[in-house]
Amino acid sequence: MTTTTAHAAAAPPAPPGALALGVRRIGIELKTFFRDRNSAVWNFALPMLLMIIFGSVFGGQTLGPTGITFAQYFVAGMIASGILYTSFQNLAIAIPMERDDGTLKRIQGTPMPKVSYFIGKIGLVFVAYVAQVTLLILIGHFFYDVALPSGSQWFTFAWVSVLGLISCTLLGIAFSVVPKNAKGASAIVSPIVLVLQFTSGVFFLYANPP
Repeated sequence: MTTTTAHAAAAPPAPPGALALGVRRIGIELKTFFRDRNSAVWNFALPMLLMIIFGSVFGGQTLGPTGITFAQYFVAGMIASGILYTSFQNLAIAIPMERDDGTLKRIQGTPMPKVSYFIGKIGLVFVAYVAQVTLLILIGHFFYDVALPSGSQWFTFAWVSVLGLISCTLLGIAFSVVPKNAKGASAIVSPIVLVLQFTSGVFFLYANPP
């Protein structure tokens, strides 16, 4: 064995890149998210619970001459709310909590690039939203006779969802600097989410606000 070969054999493997670390970080974020019952309920199950409750109470009402029932209309609103819950609300509350409990400081002391941390957060949002919207569509289809998209409508639904998800994710990361501590994060973010829902036509027709 030559000296060059010996040095080559003894060389340590190259460290994983930012993308590879980010993918691993997604797994950690998903485990942390689903192990926290409060986070899973409020960000994941809440839209489904609201849709079932409001759909059961007002489901038979028809919205004017359209023939669309309130329950069918409400499915679209809950899908939009799901984007808001899993991205904006989740990140705007979770990041200040991790800042307060020292998680961000410990991560900063590791060789992991900062971009890998945000890749993990973005991956968490995407996976949670896909699971959530799938369940909402299935509930709407089988319980409230919501017609599924067909052909190019699926493409339109996909790019509009991705656009909303990207926008709310970036806003959630940016807004996470506003709460000064973890205790105040929920008190600041939750009212904003509620106001956005009421002013966006989620709980009633956008053309008929109070």
